[in-house]
Amino acid sequence: MKIRVSRSVLPSLFTIMNLFFGFLAVIYAFRNEPVMAAWYIVFGAVFDALDGVMARLTKSSSEFGVELDSLCDAVTFGAAPSFLIYSMLYPRFEVFGILIASMPLIFGVLRLARFNVQLTGFNKDHFNGVPTPISALTFASFVFFFDPAALTDLQLYMLAALTITISFLMVSTIWFPVLPKPTKRDLREHPVVTVIFYSGIIVAAVTRGKWLFPVIVGAILLTAGISLCRFLAKMFRKTENEEDEDAEPVTANHS
Repeated sequence: MKIRVSRSVLPSLFTIMNLFFGFLAVIYAFRNEPVMAAWYIVFGAVFDALDGVMARLTKSSSEFGVELDSLCDAVTFGAAPSFLIYSMLYPRFEVFGILIASMPLIFGVLRLARFNVQLTGFNKDHFNGVPTPISALTFASFVFFFDPAALTDLQLYMLAALTITISFLMVSTIWFPVLPKPTKRDLREHPVVTVIFYSGIIVAAVTRGKWLFPVIVGAILLTAGISLCRFLAKMFRKTENEEDEDAEPVTANHS
């Protein structure tokens, strides 16, 4: 008897590993070990990136893979960050902390559902809103940058404000570039984004994740600024076109 193994099995295994690390992150958040929980979210993000690479290499992108990826992302980049935030906010904010901590999960699931409905192909050049992995990495990197065992009231309020802001940005329509691949084509077509992205990875690796937080926050602010400039430019062109249409045509009067 011959057993046939589909090419989609390999990328699906990477996706399942993403889910497994999300599960571990939840466990360590409940154990009140936020640093370990944050690292497991990072490991989940690595496997989330690799499943896409494997799907492209094996040419096995499919609707099943998209749905499986979204379900796993809901755990690793939705539930796990929410439990991580809960472990830090609840002792200070109690019920209000629970409400804030639930936002990455709720808004993350809403974003994933919107993404699946609007998906028209497997290759995209940008996203609308902050992707859930970037959102989760923002919260994980907060733990690396600040000592979670000695958070001041100011830092806790900062975390609460950051959670609310990032959650709404996930379901916003701001333009967010697809993370570049280490290829000559991406370097040629998107030089600025590629250089910034891989420079950020190097900085994060050298500092063992400590400076990942300012890098990610800076990248989000930069893309939000670019999105705002695009919106203003679009509105300016629209206004100019409307003025051109409203202008009466000048006709020559030949006697």
